[in-house]
Amino acid sequence: MLAGRLAVTEGVYTATAVRGLAEANDVDMPICAAVCDVVEGRASVRDVIGQLMQRPLKAED
Repeated sequence: MLAGRLAVTEGVYTATAVRGLAEANDVDMPICAAVCDVVEGRASVRDVIGQLMQRPLKAED
């Protein structure tokens, strides 16, 4: 995915680390997980947007 990029892509290398920290500390970070899925080629942007939009609404603490 990144091979054809001509511009700087922020967060590509830190997204996996952040996801690992979130999982280790039992913190739900669905946007970070979605970014990882796209960057690592497991899902398309269209797929993750659909998944994120289907999450139930809840108040933030």
